[in-house]
Amino acid sequence: MLNRLRAVPGVLWTHIVPEIEKAAEYGRLGVVNMLIKCRKNLAISMVIGNSPIETTKFILDRCNVACVDLTIGLMWAKISNRIDVVKLIAEHSEVVSCKAYWATEILQIWFCVAAKEGSIEMVDALIHSPATQIHDALESAVLAKQLEVVERLLKVGSENQIGFLEYERSKPNRWTETNTIDTRQALQIAVGNNDFSMVELLLEHSSQAAIAKFC
Repeated sequence: MLNRLRAVPGVLWTHIVPEIEKAAEYGRLGVVNMLIKCRKNLAISMVIGNSPIETTKFILDRCNVACVDLTIGLMWAKISNRIDVVKLIAEHSEVVSCKAYWATEILQIWFCVAAKEGSIEMVDALIHSPATQIHDALESAVLAKQLEVVERLLKVGSENQIGFLEYERSKPNRWTETNTIDTRQALQIAVGNNDFSMVELLLEHSSQAAIAKFC
């Protein structure tokens, strides 16, 4: 049926995407595979955000994500509140290796927005992705006084030993790697907000360099 529709003059792939989505929903991966083989990247992008998680994984494992506009798929996934799809894309090896630059950019933006809005579910979906940076999300959450999100970010940051450069007077170059999450900017924001609960939480996870900034 889809092949016959494709042959009709004036019928674009975007016109039959709803039919493709239905086929994908029913597990007809052969239809989706036809899209991949034909390199219909716009159609693939639209299907990614609306399909069952198995279909999305099928697509990501078989197509060149550098050629597919994953931002479209991500937008559809977000509109549909498909956090499972967002998480899958965020952790896919091809995406996080920067072969899908715009996808990594939008994932980082959403990470900060989720932190600011206090969306724990979305934060958890993105927090382990190599495509996202905890420091920026931490500052967004502190600015919005999202204590629960800040606590979650600090916990994961500590568990994963996310490091930064710490100032040390005893070292010749005065900077050395640590396993402490960088809280300096976040502390400055919390102090400026007179948010004492936030300051206290941040101090528990701060290095000596970060604490010395306010002494």
